[in-house]
Amino acid sequence: MIGSAAGLLAPPDRAEIDDLLARYCFGIDMRDWDGLREVFAPDAVITYSGPQVRTGINAIVAFFRAAVCAATTQHLLHTSRIWATAPDTAEGLSHVTAHHVGHDVVLPATEAETYTVTGTYDDLFTRTPEGWRIARRTLTLVTRAGDPAILRPG
Repeated sequence: MIGSAAGLLAPPDRAEIDDLLARYCFGIDMRDWDGLREVFAPDAVITYSGPQVRTGINAIVAFFRAAVCAATTQHLLHTSRIWATAPDTAEGLSHVTAHHVGHDVVLPATEAETYTVTGTYDDLFTRTPEGWRIARRTLTLVTRAGDPAILRPG
């Protein structure tokens, strides 16, 4: 269905989902936990490499708070492809690069002071009364570079 014209989203829906993806990145990077709650459906499920599985908005926000508490982060979405699967659901794939730098590092950080991953998000989106939300997100990592220890609190 990825290339099917029948799966095209209406432009306003695609724009709202694009904004949702950006709000996810900025929510984590700016530590906007209330804003991150507006990105996921209340019963959302995330599966991150490891595998780390979290279900429900409270568990998801707690996961991100713990995962980035010892680092400054920058999440960059690259190519995204989103397609409709029904009037109120859509699926999508987005390539991501996530940079992590320890909080005590003077910016700009050197390569030795960073941990960077690349991967692909596989998403299921659902339209709620509040707007589009991520209902399911699976991250598959492609590369890792640097020191993952910077993600652990000192």
